Amino acid sequence: MVTRKQLQSKAKYIARISGLDISIGYAYGHPRVYLNGESVELSPRLPAGQLLDWLNAFEQGYEYGCKANS
Repeated sequence: MVTRKQLQSKAKYIARISGLDISIGYAYGHPRVYLNGESVELSPRLPAGQLLDWLNAFEQGYEYGCKANS
């Protein structure tokens, strides 16, 4: 089972490496990734385990994009 702490930790890591203002918000029992103080929805609302998968894919895509542009 994926915890809120795990999602927050992953979001903080992505924010640190990307410089993006990323946060996790909760409603209806499911989390979602937001940008800019929850003013922009970045991800769909998903069960916690699926959102962790989404965050991992976002991180890998970001890192790949950085390598491809260097």
